[in-house]
Amino acid sequence: MTNDVDLEPNAQAYGRHAARSALADFIELSAVSGVPVDRSHLAAYLNDAPWQIPADELFVEPIVDMVDDEDVSLDVADSVFELIHQRMDILRERYPFHVDARGRVSFIGNEDRRDPYLALLATTVAHAYQMSTPRAPHDVFPESMTAVMQSRGMTFVCFSSLRKEMSFRDAVQQAGEQLLLMPTPDHGLRSRRVQDAGGDVVGAVGWADSRPGAWTFIGQATVGLSETWRQKAMEPSANWSVFLNTTVRPVPFLGVPHHVEPRHLAWLVEDTQSVVVDRLRLVLFKEELLPDEEAICDVVFTTPVANLVR
Repeated sequence: MTNDVDLEPNAQAYGRHAARSALADFIELSAVSGVPVDRSHLAAYLNDAPWQIPADELFVEPIVDMVDDEDVSLDVADSVFELIHQRMDILRERYPFHVDARGRVSFIGNEDRRDPYLALLATTVAHAYQMSTPRAPHDVFPESMTAVMQSRGMTFVCFSSLRKEMSFRDAVQQAGEQLLLMPTPDHGLRSRRVQDAGGDVVGAVGWADSRPGAWTFIGQATVGLSETWRQKAMEPSANWSVFLNTTVRPVPFLGVPHHVEPRHLAWLVEDTQSVVVDRLRLVLFKEELLPDEEAICDVVFTTPVANLVR
């Protein structure tokens, strides 16, 4: 989309497993624009919404598949505000919003809108609403995620950035050396058309020798729809243990700039045995904004937002 029209809330924007998260994000966008929204405002909008809340057949307690009466709208609004309160509880002072005594969500962050939480919110929104940004969110997010992983005190490399500059073989060689490993990129079978072998972000705790055995972490970083996350979590190839010459199977993980809803998060981790690093986990360790993230923030937070307060 172009950025000269108002953003409208859309429960389908992030896919069928993130309807409430999408609405919670829109409430935050409204707050940044200076319009605090409460449960009643959201419920009133849902009554006349031009879309359906996606049915979520994965879980025991599915999200309702149609918003068509006041009671259902209030239930959905309550579930959206439960997510906002989870954000408050986990992030505390790192959450740039506040729910006041009247139940309205207000923005309490920096006036320049340069904030780790806002950067990930803007990345999510810019991709979902196909906004025109200087660099595409799907290119920026792996770099952002790499920086956060490095802040955890381990060595990580943005493999997807290396692949834009060189062949898969050379990228593995360079990444392995940066990780203090002794890579063997010519060993093991791989597709002739291999792009990243399921690794956007690669990390390791190496021992600076060529003997077998090192902890490695292979992560997929995606801004895609929520129904793609399970497959993405399972994409990191076990062959990375051959490419990086560690013998030990790498630990896979998935990174997304969204807030993964609680039941979906539990299901993803149990089903894929991969750690999911979502917005809340990233914000807790994100210290700085990349210049490209600042540019995305400028685009998102200067785009008019539809007024939910009637």
